[in-house]
Amino acid sequence: MTNLESSKTRIVIPAYAGISVNKKIPAYAGMTRYLMTTKQKAMFKKIINLFSRKPTRFPCVVVGKIIDIAKHPNATRLQLTKVDVGAKILAIVCGDPNIKVGQLVPVALIGAKLPNGIIIKEVELRGEPSFGMLCAPDELGLGESHAGVLSLRKDAVPGKTIDKWLS
Repeated sequence: MTNLESSKTRIVIPAYAGISVNKKIPAYAGMTRYLMTTKQKAMFKKIINLFSRKPTRFPCVVVGKIIDIAKHPNATRLQLTKVDVGAKILAIVCGDPNIKVGQLVPVALIGAKLPNGIIIKEVELRGEPSFGMLCAPDELGLGESHAGVLSLRKDAVPGKTIDKWLS
């Protein structure tokens, strides 16, 4: 492994990246540089971009657009929804009676860990599969209200993380 250090970030580059520490040249802009081929420079830029991305507060919570709502056949207070999350359409069982077709909502995908400690799993609710969860403000740590699913702004894009559209 090769370690590159700057004043803010320590980056570890695997040996298979082909960057030799024996070919050091003087420091430039606070970072140690190495003699690299064009291919190695491109790979190095990709590694730097990967580490410099801003972390999201909700990595597995995306914008979803409700495209269909049906009554649950085995429960009076549940509804079956079809939600467009960009790459695919998910079937999600929801207990909020106020959701509407076309509404943009936060969707916690399978594997999401919410601030309140809930980990989203694929479940079956009264015989119907659910592949995520439509989120209320309290489930996202955005307040105390559990009155219903949070509505996002009209310019939200299905499939993108919800950080940008929470205001």
